[in-house]
Amino acid sequence: MKIHESGDRNKPVILLLPGTMCYWKANFEEVISELENDFLVAAVAYTGFDETDKESYSSVTDELEKIEDYVQNHYEGKILASYGCSLGGTFIAHLAAKHRISMKYGIIGSSDMDQAGEMKARLLSGLIVKLTYNFVHNGEYKTKLMRKTWLKEAGISDVSAYFSLEDPSEIEGWSECFESVSSRRNMRGYRDIYHDVSFFHKLMLHFCDRLVKMKIIRIQFKG
Repeated sequence: MKIHESGDRNKPVILLLPGTMCYWKANFEEVISELENDFLVAAVAYTGFDETDKESYSSVTDELEKIEDYVQNHYEGKILASYGCSLGGTFIAHLAAKHRISMKYGIIGSSDMDQAGEMKARLLSGLIVKLTYNFVHNGEYKTKLMRKTWLKEAGISDVSAYFSLEDPSEIEGWSECFESVSSRRNMRGYRDIYHDVSFFHKLMLHFCDRLVKMKIIRIQFKG
C-alpha cells in the first residue's frame, strides 16, 4: 500500500480512498490540485494498484491496518477528514468504528459518479441502471447492443455459470495453474475484526455474511 502526499504538511490532512480496483489518479487527480490549497492531501493507492507496488492485495482488513498504521506513524494518529469513493467508503466506516485514529469528518461516496457534475451523474446513472438492472436481477441483458458487443463476442452462453457460484470449490477445475482455492466470509475476510467494531457494525457483518452469503475467494497459484 502506498500513500501519495501533496500540499503543505502544516495544513490539516485529508485522506482520499479510491474505489474497488481503481487507480488513485483516475479517481482524484482532477481535484487534488484544488484541495492542496487548504489541505495536506494523502491519496491512498491500495496494495497492488500502484505502478511502484509489486505486492498483491489481500483483504479489506489487511489494507485497513496499513492505513491506520500510516496515519498513526505519519500524522500522530489524527486527520481532519477522509473521503471514500465506493469501496473507499467501506474503509471510512471501518476506520470510524475501530477508533484507532482520530477523524473529525468522514465522507462516504455512493459510487464513482459522485465525483461527476450533477447533469453527467444523472445521465450516467440512468444509463447504467437501464443496462444492468435485468442482468443483476435475472442474469440476462435485455439491451440488444450489450448482448451483441459483449456476451456474444466473449462466447458466453450461460451467464450464471460465469457470474455465480454455489460452491467455491468449483473454481478449482477452472485452470491447471491453481494450487488451491479457499473462501471465507466477505466482511470478516482473512483477518477478523469482529471483536474490534461496534454492535451496529456486528449486525452489518452478520447481514452480509450470513443472509446475503457474500464471500471472499482466494486463489493460490502454482509456482
